[in-house]
Amino acid sequence: MLSDRQIVELFHLQFVRLLGSGPDKDRFAIKGGCNLRFFFESIRYSDDIDIDVTRTPVHTLKEKVSRILEGPALVLPLRSRGVSVREISAPKQTDTTQRWKVGLAAEGRSLPLHTKIEFLHRNTTEEAKVEPIASSVLADYQLMPQLARHYPLAAALRQKVGALTGRSTVQARDVFDLAVLLAKAGGETSCPRPGSQGDRAGEGRLLRGLQVPSGLLFEDRACRRIRQAGGLGRFAGAGRRTVGKGPLMNAPEALRRLKGLRVPAATTADAAAILGVSGEAASHTMRRLAKSGLVTPMRKGLWALAERPDPLVLTEYVTAPYPSYVSLQTALYQHGMIDQIPSMIFVVSLARSARIETGLGTYSVHHVQPGFFDGFQSLPDSGIKLALPEKALVDVLYLSPTRARLFAALPEVELPRGFRRSAAREWVRRIPSRRLRTIVANRLEEALARSR
Repeated sequence: MLSDRQIVELFHLQFVRLLGSGPDKDRFAIKGGCNLRFFFESIRYSDDIDIDVTRTPVHTLKEKVSRILEGPALVLPLRSRGVSVREISAPKQTDTTQRWKVGLAAEGRSLPLHTKIEFLHRNTTEEAKVEPIASSVLADYQLMPQLARHYPLAAALRQKVGALTGRSTVQARDVFDLAVLLAKAGGETSCPRPGSQGDRAGEGRLLRGLQVPSGLLFEDRACRRIRQAGGLGRFAGAGRRTVGKGPLMNAPEALRRLKGLRVPAATTADAAAILGVSGEAASHTMRRLAKSGLVTPMRKGLWALAERPDPLVLTEYVTAPYPSYVSLQTALYQHGMIDQIPSMIFVVSLARSARIETGLGTYSVHHVQPGFFDGFQSLPDSGIKLALPEKALVDVLYLSPTRARLFAALPEVELPRGFRRSAAREWVRRIPSRRLRTIVANRLEEALARSR
């Protein structure tokens, strides 16, 4: 069961994924506590999420955030984890700051959990760059790899020092966050104890006590700036976007940057933000790479980056922004329960049922209700979400009465060693519809009897 802080973090992660899924990905930059948690693996959870935004009118951002908070791409994945958005308000909507307050209801909690989303309008976020959120953070929620735009180490350090020097009283979280960033920079901290509340000289002593071997020097708080030297620069060019079409980057450099992300696939919007060019230029670059066989086009705007991409690894990219897992005949075959190799990749998802043709094959996607979206494991080496043997079998039976009749005839099934009949029956009991539950229960008992 997720803790209260994990429930809030799950909401933040789902929101960030949807916020950056469009062509305006390069206009947002995550900062503050969520930046440290998502990208620098801080152990401190963030209660709220702070995001810088540029080149986006107030009314446009308000409409976008409202669509995300009320849309099924956020609601359904949260509901599958027993979480729902119950309260939404937008108390501050100015030319400089836009703030939303959100109340989350969760199973087992009588009171809502509260969080805030705050956007600060900036003239530029050019220091930000696109990078993958730490896999250690995503693993807690079995989420697929996720790219987002954030402030890298040098910028995050400057922001945190600015927060420290701008307060009348030093807050413990700021000191902790600064220690996390310094550790990432290879620095050591020697922090004198801050003075009493309101002791401005104590803050100065605190900052002067921070030493960074890499050459980042914190100057007098009155200057409120940082002199940069050594290996931590301004990440020149990273995350910048050229106005208009933008220059075309040579293919080897573009491929190097994309593969440096260490994710199996990227969208054209991801490529535009990473390469610092317009969407049109990024699309042209990706087509050139595909023509040379260096990337594989999956579907419109989606590209597999591996030299030999595994279709099962890319399942959730095909159904994005909705989560999914490999199940049905494909999972039965993977578990050795059937002998025939499926002609398609069968997927269970919160997305609408569909047959999706891609450059790597056909995906047969089948929708289930959020309460039935579970019973899978993430394989440690590949990250593939694969239904457990019991759930794969029950999924077939669950979908057997559908109008498509694709699963009407259950193939000859051999139960693997360790198959838990009680677990399969428990999944049947979770089906909300009494009629469907009866149908599936009867078919399951028939299948189990034939496999004795």
